[in-house]
Amino acid sequence: MEKTVVIASFSTANKQLHKAIADTVAGNYECHELLLGGVKKVCLVFVDKNERNIILETEVDISKTRSDFVENLVKQGRTHVVVIYCQHEDSHGLTTLYNRNLGNIRKHKVLRQLQGQNRVFSINKEFSSYQSDYLKVFLNESLTE
Repeated sequence: MEKTVVIASFSTANKQLHKAIADTVAGNYECHELLLGGVKKVCLVFVDKNERNIILETEVDISKTRSDFVENLVKQGRTHVVVIYCQHEDSHGLTTLYNRNLGNIRKHKVLRQLQGQNRVFSINKEFSSYQSDYLKVFLNESLTE
């Protein structure tokens, strides 16, 4: 497995912001936009804030693009998936990994699973120092195993 971090962004308008955010915690590891094919050890999945605060779609949603993408990565089991809900103003400067008021995390099966593994974050436009420190350790451990 390559020692790289892959960035998955569902917004072409914000992909540069997502890459800049990821670069702040990646340290010496290379960050690449999503490349189809190949196995990566870590995939940072950025989801932009939306009016319903739906991080990953549920069964009742018409489109399940983000949800299907994340579920398939998790199901394959070869990649450490980290979901980052960003541009959520109420998540600025957190001393936790994510804002506990985001109900989609508790209701969505895969998000619950990832949350139990400390792989769900919510941020505004940058990681808090707590989140950044945690993610740097996580990346270092994941990419050197």
